Amino acid sequence: MHARLFANTRKLTPADLTGHAAALGLNATPFQQCLDGGKYTAKVRQDFADGKAADISSTPAFLIGPTGPDPQTVRAVTIIKGAKPYAVFKETLDKLLAERSAAR
Repeated sequence: MHARLFANTRKLTPADLTGHAAALGLNATPFQQCLDGGKYTAKVRQDFADGKAADISSTPAFLIGPTGPDPQTVRAVTIIKGAKPYAVFKETLDKLLAERSAAR
């Protein structure tokens, strides 16, 4: 489903999603119940709002920085937008680690 949705980014209405599920042979009843129930709607909307607040408007995007007291949170000091080569990540991480070492 993941690959199919990314291959059809202009066809993501509820009816389209049901069609994608059927094309893949998914069990229609539980899929439709999940879609109609909105169980994940609030979480998806919150994730979207968080991304927008962090100035993320495309995928992939990577927030890089130290974790806070809660390892689920990151204080983003750099955002890498788009698919970048390894060297970009290495340079960014090396710089962050050097800054951390200097601060100690």
